[in-house]
Amino acid sequence: MKITRRNFLLAAPLAAGAVLNLKGTAFGNVFAVPSSAADDALARLNWDSFLPYVNTDFAFADASGRAVTLGLADIVEYTTPRSKSAGEKLCFTLVFRGPARRQLPEGTYTVDHFALGKFDLFIGPGAASGKQQAYRAVINRTAEVK
Repeated sequence: MKITRRNFLLAAPLAAGAVLNLKGTAFGNVFAVPSSAADDALARLNWDSFLPYVNTDFAFADASGRAVTLGLADIVEYTTPRSKSAGEKLCFTLVFRGPARRQLPEGTYTVDHFALGKFDLFIGPGAASGKQQAYRAVINRTAEVK
């Protein structure tokens, strides 16, 4: 079947409407947030939780207990059609910076912050700049945990 630009433009709104009507299903499967995630401290932290603490220090400890202090340098928001319509900031990246001489490998760390408490966070390395190394943690949620 040949798909012309005109046919595509006529069919696109119908396809988009069908996808929106799935309401939490993808390819016939329903993806639910596990109840165990509600007990996770990170699940209760959102954009507004981190925003006041830009330019403050977070202690990242590995499994052996060695800690490195990283500063929260920035928060970058990613909007999805759902989050934009609901006015929620559910998808964002936390950008941390720390000393380049003590680089952390990609992985999950126990993070401790004076106001936010302790939580586990997966970070990956970003770009190095001079004596500083950047790290990124992506928070991507479909809904707030209540």
